[in-house]
Amino acid sequence: MVVLLILLVLVTLQWIRKARQENHLLRYRYRFFALRDRLRRIAIEDRKLGKNWLYPYLDVTISRTIDILPYLSAWQALALLPVARERSKRMLWVTKQLHGELQKPANRAFQAVYSDMWNDIAHQISDRHFVVRGEISVLERVSQGIKKVVVAIRNRERRSFESVLLTEPKIVKRPAVVDDYAMSMATR
Repeated sequence: MVVLLILLVLVTLQWIRKARQENHLLRYRYRFFALRDRLRRIAIEDRKLGKNWLYPYLDVTISRTIDILPYLSAWQALALLPVARERSKRMLWVTKQLHGELQKPANRAFQAVYSDMWNDIAHQISDRHFVVRGEISVLERVSQGIKKVVVAIRNRERRSFESVLLTEPKIVKRPAVVDDYAMSMATR
């Protein structure tokens, strides 16, 4: 009787997991459909953008992402790292060309779609793997902290340069402060 009850609980848990996974895939599949519809609306409203090579590129990329969505996972991305490393020079060149084209003012609409596509891919992977979700949140906090430090160092450098340029040179003896040490390390 206990074995039957355990088996029933396991089957129920497996069924719930499968239902959650299908719901997760449908939610992101509809997000990508909406993104593709937005891209197509941009191409319809502005014929010039519809003739740009970025339109078919993004349309095909989003469509293929919809097709591979059930198989898209962090583990697959890790498995593809060696392949990506072999093609790194070619991929870097292509990515540079793509980003250069997306930076043009005429292609701002495509840039927004491209950015949203990669955000949705990252969210899909992080929602699928709870460990990745935790790692991404830690990396975001670290990145924000680094950005704040860089901004503080640049502001300190700017103020230092302004004070040097606007005042006469003087010899000032003052104790070493942590900020001065950080500035000396930043200028090396």
